[in-house]
Amino acid sequence: MHTSLLIQVLQEPTIIKRFTAKDWNLLLRQASSAKMLARLAYSFKADNLTDFIPNKILNHVNAEQVKVAHLHTQVRQEVEALNQLFNKLAIKAIYLKGTAYLLANLPLAQGRFFSDIDILLNQDEIAKVEVALKCQGWKSQKTDDHDQAYYRNYMHEIPPMQHIMRGTVIDIHHNILPVCNDNTIDINLLTADALKLDDSSLQSTVLSPAAMFLHSAIHLFHEGELEQGLRGLSDLDILLGYFEESETNFSQQLIHLAEQINQQQSLFYAWRYLAKILNRKLSKTAQAFVDNYQEQTSNLATIDFIYTNLFTAHHSTTTSWRFTLAAQLAYWRGHLLRMPLRLLIPHLLKKSWLQLTELTKKEPITMNKVNALDPRFHQIDEEK
Repeated sequence: MHTSLLIQVLQEPTIIKRFTAKDWNLLLRQASSAKMLARLAYSFKADNLTDFIPNKILNHVNAEQVKVAHLHTQVRQEVEALNQLFNKLAIKAIYLKGTAYLLANLPLAQGRFFSDIDILLNQDEIAKVEVALKCQGWKSQKTDDHDQAYYRNYMHEIPPMQHIMRGTVIDIHHNILPVCNDNTIDINLLTADALKLDDSSLQSTVLSPAAMFLHSAIHLFHEGELEQGLRGLSDLDILLGYFEESETNFSQQLIHLAEQINQQQSLFYAWRYLAKILNRKLSKTAQAFVDNYQEQTSNLATIDFIYTNLFTAHHSTTTSWRFTLAAQLAYWRGHLLRMPLRLLIPHLLKKSWLQLTELTKKEPITMNKVNALDPRFHQIDEEK
């Protein structure tokens, strides 16, 4: 397996002390494609490496951090408005993923972009919330009848909603895996120890540390498109490092919860690839679990092929026939995990037909050719 420069830096940030202009140029490209430039900035700052970053690179890094700070301010404002609505309706909402990391003030939130606000609600309360949100300027992003039926009948969420003025997107979930497959999770077990944040002026609720880590792992290892897969693995790395220090017997907590919700495989993959890709040293409890589970896994060679080739920057410098094949395998694996074949094949055929129909309706568009290379990299190239 070829190790990308981005992974080498994630494994050992101090190597930037020896970087040439060419190295910085490549790292900037790979980190940007992986949506991890702000994440690297957090890592460099934590390791007191900022002085080793050239000024021109530092300008890009600082710009990313400004974007992240602005995004976080927007999210807090949206959460405040959403909580007012939930409180008025007497509904308990649990925030997930990036929003939860931010509200809980976790180190992971620093340098963390996220494109929407993920919320978990009781399924029988979603209809009431959806009506109330529409009255406040939110609308469904999916207007096609097929897409609406697909989400509402088979998925673990309703179609994403976007605010007509602010453009913010929210994803409202009632589970964390599609309800049409056999691997549906008992959401009550996952949320049993949800935490209300005492020191938050927003009075928000998030998952417990073990549930937060497992949710991130489940989401990553059920995904079929892994353009930001390396960032997801990095999320798990930072979460694990933080919770191992702040929680008692965190590895055992994870094993217990994984057994309760029947997600031992997701936990196994998380620990396996944190060790294999990012050189994370596992606790004795975690390593024993990995060793034992590995003996029961029959298709591990295929899974290893997928993730060792896709947990990297998705960039022209990392592509190969292995990368392409792994991406195809991951795509079909992800779809099969989301839907059984009896539903998946009709769904894909229907989507293909609808897309073909739309293409025949559109007028051809004449586009001017543009330079695909981001102009901000030219100044770095000149210093080779």
